[in-house]
Amino acid sequence: MSLSTRQQIRTLIRGRRQAISSDQQIRYSNELVERAKQLPELSRAKKIALYLATDGELDAQPMIEWCWQQGIDIYLP
Repeated sequence: MSLSTRQQIRTLIRGRRQAISSDQQIRYSNELVERAKQLPELSRAKKIALYLATDGELDAQPMIEWCWQQGIDIYLP
């Protein structure tokens, strides 16, 4: 994949992320937590890495808070 194609894909995805409304962002972030809770790997986890959202990415804060409630350590870049 050429550098120009990669950049075009990134631009397209960024535009789609930024087109999601605030209400949708909140709903999707909460759905992420609900789906993640169902993962057996997460129930056994002691530590996980997440990110702090930028540029229209899903807000990981609900996931971070749930992990803290479960005693799971969070690592951020």
